[in-house]
Amino acid sequence: TFESHRPGGCDGCPYYGKVTTPLQLGREMKALEAPVIVPKAIPGADQPEAVKLPDPPFPFKRVQNKDTGQVGIAYSVVTEGCEEEVIVYEHDIYPERIIYDEREGKYVVQLCRYLPKDGWETFPVPLGKFYDRRGLSVTLGDLGVMPDVGKVEALVQYMVGYIRELQKHSRSAVVYAQLGWRDEDRFVLGDRIIRADKIEPVTPHRNIVNALGWKEPRGTVEEWRKVMAMYERPGMEPFQFGAGVAWAAPLFRFTNFNGMIVSMVGEKGCGKSSIMHLVNSVWGHKTHGWVDLEHDTMRAFYNKLGVLNNLPACYDEVTNLAEDPLSDLCYAISKGQGRQRLNQDGSAKENFGNWQTMMLTTSNASLHGRLANAKSDASAEAVRVFEYYVPSGQLKKSEADEKLDMLNYNYGVAGDVFMQAL
Repeated sequence: TFESHRPGGCDGCPYYGKVTTPLQLGREMKALEAPVIVPKAIPGADQPEAVKLPDPPFPFKRVQNKDTGQVGIAYSVVTEGCEEEVIVYEHDIYPERIIYDEREGKYVVQLCRYLPKDGWETFPVPLGKFYDRRGLSVTLGDLGVMPDVGKVEALVQYMVGYIRELQKHSRSAVVYAQLGWRDEDRFVLGDRIIRADKIEPVTPHRNIVNALGWKEPRGTVEEWRKVMAMYERPGMEPFQFGAGVAWAAPLFRFTNFNGMIVSMVGEKGCGKSSIMHLVNSVWGHKTHGWVDLEHDTMRAFYNKLGVLNNLPACYDEVTNLAEDPLSDLCYAISKGQGRQRLNQDGSAKENFGNWQTMMLTTSNASLHGRLANAKSDASAEAVRVFEYYVPSGQLKKSEADEKLDMLNYNYGVAGDVFMQAL
């Protein structure tokens, strides 16, 4: 309309052909409220308070994209003397919190990103990535974040500025590399820290999740007790002793020893493996404490022991292990020392691969006998193994199957009660 009344009057205007009315130039995209983070509730833990994040740094803001109706990232830019607001990225993305990785000794940022068809997801990204432009572009692409190529730099500036705002407003969270004791007043499990007076939720370390297949606790203590009650009658003392390893292993922290083996010997089908399921279920899923030197690599095996740290390890059917590796295993468990790693300058890294715990094993043949067959004097290995016999016929298979199936739906809940009392 203006052009028709005054031909050429709009020549040279940077907005010519881009707007349908000059009124659009006076419409500022309204900044949305900063996101509120509601931490995930952990059964039995104190409900953490919701946290409102700081606003993005100037000149960035989260806005409602008028073209798509979705939340996007915009910033003000001056071009040819005219200020305009530009959409940097058409979907919502922001840093949720900064985390210190205990194992790696590095900081990472937890990024929240939204995609129209996939919804919300969170991803950890090392802070150092934000100063490697090429590497960060690849990382963002791997996470499904695809800004226009010419706007990648602006999106990076938005991220870096927002992370710096987070550092001003809140402390970094810590993800713990090992389960078990921290000093004498905290006990770390995968997704929580147990204290005498409260239980705090934490983010499980990816190494714990990967090494143990960590799963969130499930069910109730009352239902879990029904499984334990199956062993509370005369004749079940060998099973009770094996189950006691679940509670004894964390107490090893207060002895002068680093590790030992409790070996249950008995015929196939007597119920030895079932006790291992029960031991594991005290602290997590019924299989989370399995270790296997035959099928795991040596490095993975010792990494898993280091992750368990003060929680019991369970090695089913150690009968299949040859005599020499069996001898090495007895020494290794009592040493309590994993692989030592070095920094780039050659200095020793803090070792998160050590442990101080008990290993429960099952076998069809005596470990003491097998160690004696391997060498003339196996007394050094033998004193590291406490062995006893488990009789057969104490449990009906139908009863055991019915009760033990309950461990699929009730696990990781009993240890909290024990540890808070301890």
